[in-house]
Amino acid sequence: MWFQNARVHVHETAATVTQQCPNCSNSTEFKLLWNKAGPGLGIPVVMWFTDKTTITTHKQYHLGCPICGYAERIDKNVAKGLIAEGEAK
Repeated sequence: MWFQNARVHVHETAATVTQQCPNCSNSTEFKLLWNKAGPGLGIPVVMWFTDKTTITTHKQYHLGCPICGYAERIDKNVAKGLIAEGEAK
């Protein structure tokens, strides 16, 4: 479970990756997560509650365990491949 703090988003259409979690040792389907990263421009008070109005320089991608919340960072090209594979289905 990931906290919905307006910073980490689950990419719903991306393909999942089945692997064993190094944190909880469960074999599960890891989901693609992303967050805005780098210097950002936005309205300060609004940025505390949502990042929809925030403009940043890039995104970071992670694979996340839906059981314990563990996430490991992955390369942008790997994430783009998972997105393309999920949309092709």
